[in-house]
Amino acid sequence: MEHQGLDVDTTRLVRRAVLVGVVPAVVVGVVLAVLVHWAVGVGVLVLAAGGWALLVRSKVAGAVRAVLADAAAVPVDEDSAPRLANVVDGLCVASGVTAPELWVVRAAPVNAMAVAAGGRAAVVVTDGLVDTLDLVALEGIVANLLGRLRDGSARLLTTAHALGTLPLAAAWLPERLVADALGEQYAVRSDIEAVRLTRYPPGLRRALHDAAATGTAVPSTSADRAHLWLVPVVDGSAAGSTGTLRTTAQPLDLRIDVLDEL
Repeated sequence: MEHQGLDVDTTRLVRRAVLVGVVPAVVVGVVLAVLVHWAVGVGVLVLAAGGWALLVRSKVAGAVRAVLADAAAVPVDEDSAPRLANVVDGLCVASGVTAPELWVVRAAPVNAMAVAAGGRAAVVVTDGLVDTLDLVALEGIVANLLGRLRDGSARLLTTAHALGTLPLAAAWLPERLVADALGEQYAVRSDIEAVRLTRYPPGLRRALHDAAATGTAVPSTSADRAHLWLVPVVDGSAAGSTGTLRTTAQPLDLRIDVLDEL
């Protein structure tokens, strides 16, 4: 999937969020201008619409910070996590992706996510992932995360999460918009793109197998952030799960079977 296409979808997502608040502000402003005074109507319109637009922009600008804080992630570097940093640096060169920030969640389950918004990009992994996976499996996971940064899907998902916390989000269904933009089997396709980079499907397959064996449910993760993670933290097939979750959280056994065919 082309990066430019998903960037357009992200921009469209932000514009729709702005319109959700601006349109009611315009209606109220016009009514007040007619019934009270034009100056009152214009003043309310400008304050309400401008305030809402600023709120949307601030949510997007702070999206990465909010996700990292919610996940209780801590920053690491080549001194504190040399193996992870070396793998990320090497694959960044191979993929052409600008090196992201590195963060770790102190949790035993095997999981990871890539987040991007507001000019920031970060790769987040659990302690369990770093401690459990061998070098080849770790490369498979990192390749998947960098692929999500490169194709723009990480930015789209992170932005959608931030906008989904706004009032009135249910009025424009950001989950459905994101699911439509990513298409079916997003997680499976991201696995395939990862092995195109590493050229070694067994590495990512082993990583997913080890994740399933060790556990993937990160304690600090809530259902509204589940779609950001590389492997399921909740059951994506459960009744009532959002369109985004069904798109991004395909079962690990399905993803492993696909990798077996490559």
